[in-house]
Amino acid sequence: AGNTCHQEDLLPQNEPGAKRIEETVRLLDQPEWKDQPETQRILEEMSRMETLEAQVYRALDRACSGK
Repeated sequence: AGNTCHQEDLLPQNEPGAKRIEETVRLLDQPEWKDQPETQRILEEMSRMETLEAQVYRALDRACSGK
């Protein structure tokens, strides 16, 4: 039997967290936020979080495909 494990089942892409990150990044991209010193730090932090999330998805992919 084929392996029916899908990363979507384990970590839905439309998790509230992912949505919040998208919305926050959009908000911070507005001119009135862009120049705030804190904005750069937050964006860096969020891109780190996204990288972490991508690693989790890759690990799940490997686990699911049995590699």
